Amino acid sequence: MARQRRELPVAPPGLWERAEMRAALSERDMGAVIRIFRRWTGASQTDVSVLTGVPQPDVSDLERGARHVTAMELFERFADGLCIPRPLLGLAERQPDTSPQRVATEAAPVVRSVSFIEWIAEHSRLSVREAHDRLIARIGEIRNLPESERHQRAYTRGRLTRAQLVAALEHYYDASSHEGYGLYKARVGAHTLLTSMLTKPGWLHARVPLGTPAEHFQFIPPMAAPIPTPLLEGEPLDTAIDRLAQAELSTTVLANNPIYQLLRITIEPGRLQAAVTLVDFATYALTMDLLEAELIDTLADLPGPIAATTTRDRRLRLPLRDAHLPSVTHALDFERRICAGGPVGGRPTEEPRGATAARLRPTRAGAVAPCVERRW
Repeated sequence: MARQRRELPVAPPGLWERAEMRAALSERDMGAVIRIFRRWTGASQTDVSVLTGVPQPDVSDLERGARHVTAMELFERFADGLCIPRPLLGLAERQPDTSPQRVATEAAPVVRSVSFIEWIAEHSRLSVREAHDRLIARIGEIRNLPESERHQRAYTRGRLTRAQLVAALEHYYDASSHEGYGLYKARVGAHTLLTSMLTKPGWLHARVPLGTPAEHFQFIPPMAAPIPTPLLEGEPLDTAIDRLAQAELSTTVLANNPIYQLLRITIEPGRLQAAVTLVDFATYALTMDLLEAELIDTLADLPGPIAATTTRDRRLRLPLRDAHLPSVTHALDFERRICAGGPVGGRPTEEPRGATAARLRPTRAGAVAPCVERRW
């Protein structure tokens, strides 16, 4: 999930001179150093992970005494990340280095989306180091874009209308050719509005009273759920890295918290049944959640005046949509695709009727049950 970025904690004056901290540093007991640092700064284990580049589970193991730091590289990370005076850890002071490589290293930004980099490495052929380096490179590319190019992109994106996006999706899927499915139409006064929500007549008049036996949601633990495992390569991988780079340059911090994923649903007059599980936010944010931005960028890059008729002569080139949601059939195949949304208040063991349904309502316009455009 996305939240506003806050400043990372720093050691207060005199912390490194305190007797308990000096003793921990002299013994190179990094578990004790972490505990004292967190107590005096209010830092979380995730904060320590971001500052040092050490994965949060390892930080937890160190703090609990289940693991101990022995590698010189890790002592260097803690010294540099927490701003520990190096001599207190028995490390030599760094010598000034003005080589181009050193300058480039010092200019590299501090990456905060550590868990998302790890997710990319787990779902691609990149190592964590390679994913990190590609993210840093992409951040540099975005920073170096001319101001005029940024303004042009913002202008063309802002000129797009919802009707143009809907027309592009209607042409891409040709939803009306699939057994009565179609994009939902709403009448407002004398106007008929076509939305990007895929539906069919039987879903529109179900009239299911929530919180009654007529609706039933089943929670399936993630270990027992058939969650698809995406493999990122080519343009889907590039776009996932670009998403992280954009987040790093904004005031947004991505948190890899669990969200609900829809596994199956049955909608009939007077009856609603569904099954949900949990999935990491990264699994959704770096795959399906990128489809709308891809569509907007593609339409914005078309030459000349943009009109709804632009996409009627040819199918747009949408590599992400082709990979993740290429047809209405794929949109309806919930068990083999990602249809996710809604924050999880806590990891449930058994969901009560009614409460789950309320949390699973669509959070943004643009995708009822099959999430053709965005989220349900």
